[in-house]
Amino acid sequence: MKTKSLLFVLALATYFTLSAATITVTNGNASGEGSFAQAYTDAVAGDVINFNFDGTEISLAGAVVMKSITINGLNAFNGQKMILKQTTASQAFFTLASGITGTFQNLVFDGTGILGNTAITAANGSTLNIENCVFKNINAQANNGGAARIQGVANISGSLFENNITGGGYGGGALCIYNAANVTIDKCSFIGNTSNTNGNSGGGAIVARGTVANACNVTITNSTFANNFSGKTGGAILSSVQSSTAYTANVKAINCTFTGNQGDGAISALTTSNGFANVYLVNSIVVNNVSAAADAYSDLLETKGSNEASVVTIEPHNVIYSVASGTVVTIDRNCIQVADPATANIFKTLETFATDKKRPALTETSGHKVAEISATSIAMNAGVATLTGYTIPTVDQLGATRPATPAIGAVEYDFTNSIIPNQDNQSVKIKMENRTVSFSGLSGEQQIKVYGLAGNLLHKGLINNNENLSLGHLNANLVVVRVQDKSFKVLLK
Repeated sequence: MKTKSLLFVLALATYFTLSAATITVTNGNASGEGSFAQAYTDAVAGDVINFNFDGTEISLAGAVVMKSITINGLNAFNGQKMILKQTTASQAFFTLASGITGTFQNLVFDGTGILGNTAITAANGSTLNIENCVFKNINAQANNGGAARIQGVANISGSLFENNITGGGYGGGALCIYNAANVTIDKCSFIGNTSNTNGNSGGGAIVARGTVANACNVTITNSTFANNFSGKTGGAILSSVQSSTAYTANVKAINCTFTGNQGDGAISALTTSNGFANVYLVNSIVVNNVSAAADAYSDLLETKGSNEASVVTIEPHNVIYSVASGTVVTIDRNCIQVADPATANIFKTLETFATDKKRPALTETSGHKVAEISATSIAMNAGVATLTGYTIPTVDQLGATRPATPAIGAVEYDFTNSIIPNQDNQSVKIKMENRTVSFSGLSGEQQIKVYGLAGNLLHKGLINNNENLSLGHLNANLVVVRVQDKSFKVLLK
């Protein structure tokens, strides 16, 4: 009997696998054959919706109740990510009910110009997968989480969260994670997100809040948190329990960089009464962050609730920081405390913010925005390769292999100098993304030549300002690009 049951289950799984279809959107119309609306109507569990038409945007006229499907926004016609825009105020883009597994790939969720809602709401019991997406300029108003509000399982990778806003009572400028959520985040950048003051809200980028008996768990690897803002606590991340019940919120951040964030503690663990709010940091940079008032540097902050049984923990291992609350224990964990972040040798280039404070200037490469470390940074080879209870990533945020003793932070130093502008000219700038090159600052149409390191000509053609040229056909990885009498050494990734 058990054998027959097993065979039936396998046959059923095979049926659904074979019956899964790929449905292609062939126009940008609001409805009708070839439209996204029609593709979505036709899709059933397991199907994939993709795109192939001369266009860049899809408009949504209200929240889409997500099915257990995949939406892959890479437009085969032009190789660009499709842009989704919500045209109805105060509406989400997608909602996931319990039991739904929704996968979003290669999409841009753009909230520019509209007072909106959380882009994606994922209920308890749902599974949300986000791969290589962009969430930008989404104003969730009084709703928690600009990009997503997550109560279930979520796997988020290779994505950018930029300039999203919440004014909700929980917070989370980009992500609000609560209930019995179990979330993993890898190779993501959280840049310029905002949690405005509302009660005990916080987490300019992410809030993780324990609200039920089962713990809320968040694990983050190889990610950059820069220039986010909280009107209260947690300029980048807030781990919080705000209840008389002993709930638990756990955040792990491994090989991450937190810098340029504003809020009381770039990373904050807070309880108001009871419970357990924990943050575990490994191989991470938490420096050049300022308080909510922007009058002092502020990196790690523990705030314990009124009940003495409550626990707030920030446990750092191999962490660079400047300012921490007195209860943060750093002894015997190979941490590095810097006296003055403005002069510490950590980052490649610094800029002024918060009137007179310093933070690293960010670099954009392959769709990621990161804070590069210097060639002689104290972060280099200061990490730990193995640590009980943690999995240390073997590559960095940009996909570079980490050495036997890794650096602290989201990115290793790139000794190949993937982009080296000619020293006598800064007006011509090069941009690389996914083996595609483009330039700004050219004086009209220019001849471009690409050479191997041995001096052999690999490619020759013409290029204009902001015109994309794919170098995907080249077998070489390290090349020299020559344009308008200027040379750039480029690492093709």
